[in-house]
Amino acid sequence: MTNLRTKITLVLFILFAVGGAWFAGVSTYDFFLHLDGQVHSITCSYVPGTSERDELGTSGCYAVMMSPYSSVLRDSTWGGIPIALPGLAVFIYMTFIGLEHLILGRDKKRGDTLYLIAASLLPLITSLVYYIISVTKVGEVCKMCVGIYIASIGLFLSALVQFFLAKPETEPGPQHLRNQLLRYGIWFAEGLLFVMIPIIMYLQLKPEYQERNCGELVKPEDRSSIMLPAVGQGTPAIEVMDPLCPSCLVFRNHFNTSELSKKISVKTVLFPLDSECNWMLKQPVHHGACMVSRAILCAKDPQPVIDWALENNVEIRLVAKEQGQDALKAMILKQFGEVSQCIDTAKTKQKLNLSLRWIMANSLPIMTPQLYVNNRRLCDEDMDLGLEYGLGRLLEAGAKGGK
Repeated sequence: MTNLRTKITLVLFILFAVGGAWFAGVSTYDFFLHLDGQVHSITCSYVPGTSERDELGTSGCYAVMMSPYSSVLRDSTWGGIPIALPGLAVFIYMTFIGLEHLILGRDKKRGDTLYLIAASLLPLITSLVYYIISVTKVGEVCKMCVGIYIASIGLFLSALVQFFLAKPETEPGPQHLRNQLLRYGIWFAEGLLFVMIPIIMYLQLKPEYQERNCGELVKPEDRSSIMLPAVGQGTPAIEVMDPLCPSCLVFRNHFNTSELSKKISVKTVLFPLDSECNWMLKQPVHHGACMVSRAILCAKDPQPVIDWALENNVEIRLVAKEQGQDALKAMILKQFGEVSQCIDTAKTKQKLNLSLRWIMANSLPIMTPQLYVNNRRLCDEDMDLGLEYGLGRLLEAGAKGGK
């Protein structure tokens, strides 16, 4: 009976390892797709393939993937190495070890099952750390990550049960201990190979970073004082943003958590993609962006208004679209009553108009967000996963005085 129970727990161990590899594999695949700089939908469900893919970038999975915590070595290689990749390798390795134990009957000895406990601690501790990061730093929990968390917990618990069900070692002796340590060393070396080989393959197969010029400001001067006060110290930069742009929220969250943000002094130019004030558009892209932009321009401290608008962009756009400008104004004044004296004045409207004229004078594309460092534009594909690497190269080129 005990032998049957140990085999059942070992089978469960293998199934949890396969499940973890499945979730980690899908996450790695989605990350890899985004490295071509194009827009792709991503998987975000507790059971991959059972629900529609996220095409708008509104899911927790997208927020986690675009955060600086989804990969490592981002300043050394384009996009970095996704955390899900070594996770995939570890789960495949655990499947291999589990099958080896099952076939060779090593589930009967505590010494061998002790290694399974030690090995399963790695994904368990990593899952715990990343869950805390997701909640406290990103503010979102990825459904795909939850699958990995559950698989990690299942691995550890099934290994723990096997340990207590296995027979104790009978007077092991020095020779037995040496053999046991040798097996541990071999398994550990196998684990390193399982992790290193996929990483090496990934670095060889992923898209390479291409040196390119994605545009420059031809008239960067702020003669009409339309730019918001600079934030930070260091290399001068200009951010072009729409306060109701979902992508702007993702970019700001990523940028603010990057170490490179401490090396840049950023001024902001408002570019509302709303035909209510933007003559470049035939219809609004982000309803209510003009009204919110005017509130930002006349606020004594614009940053709290920007933060509020970005964090609540979905609700604000819905109010503007379905209830109209008056309802939106009431919503803004409820939060920031001090702008009531200037939100509708001719001076504020003219300032926003001059901001749009600055956009036109520099022949900027009709999109947000955009970032210009030393008047040179950070490429679109460097605005998300490649931010640290692309921005680092841009700063490095500026420091050398070249392109």
